[in-house]
Amino acid sequence: MKNLRRLGRVARFVVGLAMVVWTIYGVTTMLTHVVSGAERGLAAFLLIVGAVLWVPALILGFHLMGGGRFLKATRRPKQFCCLACNESMPALALFCPHCGSEAHRAPICRSCGAPRQVDHRFCRDCGASAV
Repeated sequence: MKNLRRLGRVARFVVGLAMVVWTIYGVTTMLTHVVSGAERGLAAFLLIVGAVLWVPALILGFHLMGGGRFLKATRRPKQFCCLACNESMPALALFCPHCGSEAHRAPICRSCGAPRQVDHRFCRDCGASAV
């Protein structure tokens, strides 16, 4: 199932990239015709009419390439659990809003990177020794 999701993400990225490349190619081709003077009137008309297709294709292409994922990441701040009371709290908080503790500023485990209590001898996530 995980490989199927990864394949879907790769396919969306490739389709989005193809749409962006197609859009840039079409715009540069039309601009080249407008500047060179070869069928200038027709090229200018197609450039204006083509913008109706190219702008949405460019926006959709960037969205398929992962633009929506970056927008979602900026909307909601990351949450983690307070080490003292196990309640959810914002990642950038200096103090826990539920118990007021600073326990979330505890040192991290060397083997897994999870925060650990200062007085614990072993990591509660991976069991590695804190010494």
